[in-house]
Amino acid sequence: MPSARSPNDRRRRRRRLYAPAATAGVAILTGLVLTSGLAPAGSTDTSAPAAPHPAEPHPTGPRRAPATAPIWVPTPVRIDRTREERHRIADPDDGRPRIEGRGGVPSTDGSFTVGAIRGRFAALVLPDRQKLCTGASGARWACGLRAHAALSGLVTGRDLACRPMEDTAAGSVRDLADCRNRGRSLVETMVGEGWAEVDPRRAEPALVRLGTRAMEAGRGLWSAEPPP
Repeated sequence: MPSARSPNDRRRRRRRLYAPAATAGVAILTGLVLTSGLAPAGSTDTSAPAAPHPAEPHPTGPRRAPATAPIWVPTPVRIDRTREERHRIADPDDGRPRIEGRGGVPSTDGSFTVGAIRGRFAALVLPDRQKLCTGASGARWACGLRAHAALSGLVTGRDLACRPMEDTAAGSVRDLADCRNRGRSLVETMVGEGWAEVDPRRAEPALVRLGTRAMEAGRGLWSAEPPP
């Protein structure tokens, strides 16, 4: 028959049985506390607080235009509007006085009245009104008459604002750099549609290039066949 154990023996036996489980429970609880970012009770966090991110400096230079901003050009160009967009810049102010008035019917030399003066476009070379052109098929057509009709359609009865190139004596024909009607350049229109050649000695380089493109595209005077 086993001998009876004393109460002290039983307490010592329970401590030996429960001590490993208690130690494991403390370890699990400590791990949970550290994972959650909470410091255990009684501990002191001596680490310095995280420094705030410095604010990004505000740009001081000029802002760039967005990629979709329109491109401004001084002369008419053919573009693909599904891929880009361009607009013409305003007519530069060169300090010369404007000549404003209603345009008259052009003469055979290409001069016309505007207001109280008579002028002509200095950079344009109009064909003779009787000039005939021959198309690729051999058909002949009155290209000179068509060119003068194009000028008359732009000038006659139109409200014009013209820019003189230089001072001329009173009563003589004034040399005009350009005239505009509702913001439309008449010189650029005549050259771009191929109804006038360009005098490179008196024209801006951009206007000379515009005339070259009109000739290469076969417009106006350079049409392969009589225009409709």
